[in-house]
Amino acid sequence: MHPINSLAITYLLFTLVSSGIIYGAFRKNLGNSAKYFLIAELFMAITSVIIFMQNHSPDWYRSETLAAGNFFSIGSEIAVLFSVRSLAKNVTVRRYIFSLFALLIYVFLIEVIRHYFGSKIIILIHNTVIASISISIFITCKFKSDASLANNRFIKSFRFFEMGLIIFSVVRGIGYFATTVIVPRDNPSALVIIMFTLYVTMSVFRYMSYIGLRITWVDPKNWSINPLNRDLAKAVEEKDHLLRGLIASNRVIGISALASSLAHQLSQPLTAISLQADRL
Repeated sequence: MHPINSLAITYLLFTLVSSGIIYGAFRKNLGNSAKYFLIAELFMAITSVIIFMQNHSPDWYRSETLAAGNFFSIGSEIAVLFSVRSLAKNVTVRRYIFSLFALLIYVFLIEVIRHYFGSKIIILIHNTVIASISISIFITCKFKSDASLANNRFIKSFRFFEMGLIIFSVVRGIGYFATTVIVPRDNPSALVIIMFTLYVTMSVFRYMSYIGLRITWVDPKNWSINPLNRDLAKAVEEKDHLLRGLIASNRVIGISALASSLAHQLSQPLTAISLQADRL
């Protein structure tokens, strides 16, 4: 079996299982972030199938399948970007659809460039685009408007693996200037196999970081309980209930203390008046 196909099958199985976990966990409350991440996983599953078929049969190595592979691989990263942005603020579906439409135009132009200038220049362009998207994801993960989310350990892990994917894309882009290009097909060298193994590993751990985030974080703006954060959400709800009870008790105590103080302040002049009346 082609060595890259082994990685493609492994990644395909992982994405299918992880997509099932996401859907099973959020099917009743599938928020925007989970929806976009689910789309990203499905897109990568399709990309893995295309890579497998291109290495398995020469008939699949044509413009249509190359364009489809570029579309779904970049589309997966765009979905991850929208998923991360959805954690901190609302992201309109219209903007995501527009980004997919722009991606279609990009893929068409890439195939035109491939026809006139060859495949090697595509590697430089393609990885420059992916690196740009990954940098946007990395910057978004800083969550400047939400310190608690930005300081979450799993978000920090997510940023770490995202930085690894940025480096991977940059190295692949630099491969344009080398004699051997880094592509998941043909007859890959040992270095190419190692690089794509690292890519799959970093992508897997990035997904695990996302799942860890959803277990350890409850969105205060979009309260929802799912099998991943049920215990944490229950603890937060109990804490809020206790705080509401303490606030209500403090309010009653405050009113009681105010009434006692007023009674004391009023009793002094009344006592003086009573004594003066008795003297008269």
